[in-house]
Parts: sequence; structure tokens; C-alpha cells
Amino acid sequence: MEKEIFTKSIIKEKEFGEKRISVMSRHTKEDGVTPDERIVEGVTFDEWQKDFAPPVKLIGAYYRKIEKKYHGKSSRKNILNFCEATR
Repeated sequence: MEKEIFTKSIIKEKEFGEKRISVMSRHTKEDGVTPDERIVEGVTFDEWQKDFAPPVKLIGAYYRKIEKKYHGKSSRKNILNFCEATR
């Protein structure tokens, strides 16, 4: 039986038999310090492979660029618009 690899939101609970690996640089809220209570080891992911995540400095720079473009309003909608525009 072939195993499929796919992406899924880290805040959604795993399905039965699913193995999920997080490649996020951090599991915190936007402030970079406060743990995100929606991300729970064993419930939403099995393994955390930070080696595959982008550097934290790069993530911070990316968010600052978005906030500058949208005048400090880094909502999910604005982030998606920014990502679409920079493709």
C-alpha cells in the first residue's frame, strides 16, 4: 500500500491512523512567544521537525513586509492577498 503525503492545517485534529509531522519554526501565536493552544502534540501533530522550517528571522521579516504593505493589518485575508500578489 502506497502512503500519500499531503498538507493540512496544524490546528485541525488528526484523523484515525493519520501521522502528521509539523515543519513549522514555532508553535506560538503571532507574537512569537505565547504558545498557540490550538496546536497540541499528539492531538494535532505527532512529530515536530523544525529542521525543515524556515528560519525564524525570515518569518518575522515576511510578516513585517505584509504589515507594511497593509498598514499594520496582518489579517489572514491580507496575508493570503499578499501571497497571491507575490507569486
